[in-house]
Amino acid sequence: MSIEMVNVLCRPSRVVTSDSLVEQVAQIEDLALGKIDAAEFFRRNHFTDGLKRLVERGFERLAGRSDDGAFYLTQAMGGGKTHSLIAFGLLAADPELRREIVPRIEAGAEFGVAKVVIFNGHQNPDNLLWGFIGEHLGQGQVMAPFWRNGARTPGVDEWVTALGKEPVLILLDELPSYLQMAQGEPVGNTTLGDLTIGALERLFNALPRCPRACVVVTNLKDDVYLDGSSQLRTLIENLSKHYDRNAQAITPVQQNSGEVYEIVRKRLFDELPSADQIDEVARAYVSALQRAKRVDTIPTAPETYVERIRESYPFHPSIRDIVARFAENRGYQKTRALIRLLRLAVRGALASDGRAFLVGLQHLDFNDQATIEEIRKINPAYSNAISRDIADRGNALAERIAAADGTPTASSVAKMLLMSSLSRVETPLRGLTDGELVESLVDPQLEVSEVKTALTGLQGQAWYLYIGVDQRIFFGQTANVTAEITEIAANIAEEQVDQTLRDKLQEVFKSGGAAFYSDRMAILPALDEIHLDDDRPTLVILERPADALPADFDDWWRRQDLQNRVLVLTADPNAVATLRLIARRMRAIDRVEDRIRAQHGDASPQMQELLGVKGREAAGFTSALRETFKTIVFPTGRALRRIDDFRMEFDRNDYSGEQQIIDTLTKRGKLIPSDRFDTEFKTLRLDAEDILFDADAVQFGSLRRNAAVRPGLFWLPRGGLEQLVRTAVQRGFWRERGGLPLFD
Repeated sequence: MSIEMVNVLCRPSRVVTSDSLVEQVAQIEDLALGKIDAAEFFRRNHFTDGLKRLVERGFERLAGRSDDGAFYLTQAMGGGKTHSLIAFGLLAADPELRREIVPRIEAGAEFGVAKVVIFNGHQNPDNLLWGFIGEHLGQGQVMAPFWRNGARTPGVDEWVTALGKEPVLILLDELPSYLQMAQGEPVGNTTLGDLTIGALERLFNALPRCPRACVVVTNLKDDVYLDGSSQLRTLIENLSKHYDRNAQAITPVQQNSGEVYEIVRKRLFDELPSADQIDEVARAYVSALQRAKRVDTIPTAPETYVERIRESYPFHPSIRDIVARFAENRGYQKTRALIRLLRLAVRGALASDGRAFLVGLQHLDFNDQATIEEIRKINPAYSNAISRDIADRGNALAERIAAADGTPTASSVAKMLLMSSLSRVETPLRGLTDGELVESLVDPQLEVSEVKTALTGLQGQAWYLYIGVDQRIFFGQTANVTAEITEIAANIAEEQVDQTLRDKLQEVFKSGGAAFYSDRMAILPALDEIHLDDDRPTLVILERPADALPADFDDWWRRQDLQNRVLVLTADPNAVATLRLIARRMRAIDRVEDRIRAQHGDASPQMQELLGVKGREAAGFTSALRETFKTIVFPTGRALRRIDDFRMEFDRNDYSGEQQIIDTLTKRGKLIPSDRFDTEFKTLRLDAEDILFDADAVQFGSLRRNAAVRPGLFWLPRGGLEQLVRTAVQRGFWRERGGLPLFD
C-alpha cells in the first residue's frame, strides 16, 4: 500500500498560505477593544492542561467557591500566557460562550457576566495602573485621590471598595515593561515603580475580602527585563516575592509534551487525516528506521515511532527535541515563535513536490527572507554559515552538492544540523550525532546511504561545520580549518600541485616486496622525461584516455631499444582533475598542520579537527583513484596491448597499487609471479629459448639485454631471469660452459 504525503492527507489553514495572516496572533489589547472573534479564537486554539486548570480554578473563584483569588502564569516569553489570558477573559465575560466551549465546568454556570479589566504593561495611562483599573471597574472616583494630585499608593480598603462583591477578573500582562518606565519616574523621595509595587501588594492583600475577585498576572522574570538596571531587577524581584506568597502558579503550556503539537496543529491546519491513515504513515517510518538500524546506530527504538508520530503528526517527532536546544535562548518566544517557524516549514513541505511524509525542519526554505528572520531571532550569529554552506540562491555549498546529486538531501542535512546548533545558553547542546541525523531525516523513500553521502560531502568542504568531542556535528559561528585550507589551496602554484600529486601517486604505486617494476617511475611525464631501466619495467602513468593514446607515444615506444621495459597505466583526465584538486588541498593541509602544531600542539582540539579533515581528504583521494585508472598497456609481440578491465581495489588499509598491476598482468599471462615459477617452468624455458637465444651459447648479459629489448617475452619478478637460467641448468636442460648458458 502506498503511503500518502502531507499535501494529500492534510489541508492547511490560510495562516500557512497567506503572509497577511501570519501575525494574526491575538493580542491582549484586542480583547480589551472587543476585536476578537470568540468562535474563531477557540477553533484555532488548543485547550492545554494549564489553561483548563486556570479556567476551572478561576471560575470557582468568580463563583465564590474558592479562597484562591490570584494566579501567576509562570512561563517565559511566548509560552502561551497571552492566549491563556484572552481565553479566560472571553469565557469570564460571556455565559453563553462558557456553555458552548466548557459546558462541563460546573462553576461556569454559577455566575453571570464578570467584569474583565485588562492592563498591558506597554500602556502608560495618566491615571496610573490603579486609576486605570478603578476606572474600568466603574470605581474611578475611589482611585482618583491617589493619582490626580500626585501619585500615592492606594490602601487595601480602597482596593476592597473598587473590587466590590461581584465577579471581577483583572488580567495584568507585561508588567515588567510598565515597571521599567515607572522606576525612572521620581515621586518625592521614591519612584513610581516603588509605588506600583506597593499598590499591587495591597491589591493582593484585598483579595480575601473580595470573594469573587480574581487577579491573573503573567511571568515577571523575563530575560529582556532582567537584563535591565539593578533598580528594575530589584522591583521585579520584590513583586515576584509577593506573587510567590499570594498567587497560585500555573504553567500555560508544557513545552516538553504533546501539547505543543496540538497547539500548532490547530493553528496551521483545517483538516487532518484519520487515525488509521496516520498509523499507516507511522508504520512506514518504523520500517524505514528498522532498515536504517541495520546499517547504522540510531538512538531511538524504531517501534516507538508509532506512538511518537500519533502524537506529533503531521510533524516529525524530532522537531520537539531540536527546538528544545534553543527554547531557552534569551528572548525566544517559545510557543508563538514555534508557530511562526513551523508555519514556514509546512509551507516548504507543501512546496516540496510531494516528497514530504512528515513536516520537518529540513523543509524550511533558507532562501526565504521570513525564514532567515525567524532564525536570526533564535540566534543571529549564523548569517555567514548559512550563506556560505547552506543556502544562497543555489550558490551555497549544500545547494551545489544537492544540484550535482539531483536530490535535496545535502540541503536537508545542512538545515537539520544548523537548526540543532542554535542554542545560546552557557553550556549548549549543539549538533547531531550521525545516528540522530539519520533518525531525523530517513523516511520511507530516503535511505541511510543518501544521508551519509551528503554528510560526507559537506564535512569535506563546509567552512563552518565542526564535530565536537561528543561526536555531534554542528555549525559554528566562525570559520573552521576547512576555510583556511581552502584559502591556502587557492594560492598554491600548479607546479607545486603537480609535484604533490606525483608524490602521492609515487606512494600508492611504489615498488614493494614484489620488486616487479623499477623504483624510478614516470608519473604524468613529458615523453623526454621517461627513462627506461634495462633490468625491470618502468611504470609510466599517462594522463590520457586509454583509447586515445597519442600517436607520438606509440612512435616514441617504437624508437626505444628497451621496448619490453615499458608498462603504461592510463589516467582519465577528468578523474586526474579530481586528484589534482584533492592534492592541492592536501598540500594546504600540510601547511595548516605545521601552523597548528607550532601554535597549539599535537594534542590540541584544533589539531584533532584538522586530522579529521585530513582523514576525509585521504579517503577521498583513495576513492578518486578507483575512478582514475581503468586501463593498463603493455608490450606484446610487435605492438602495445591494451587491457580495459584494470581495477583499483583496496583491502582495508592496504593501498598497494603495485599489487593491483601484478594481479592484472598475471591474469593476462604477461607476468609470471614467483609462486607460479615451477608450474610454468617448461613454458618459460621454451619461450626463453625461442626469444632470447640468438645462438646455442649466449652471454648472460646478452640474455638480459634481449629480455629488455624483445616485447614478446614474459616478465618475471626481479632476479627471475637468473632463477630461470639456474633452474634450467640444474635440471639438465641447459649447460654452462665457460660461464655461458648453452642449450641443446
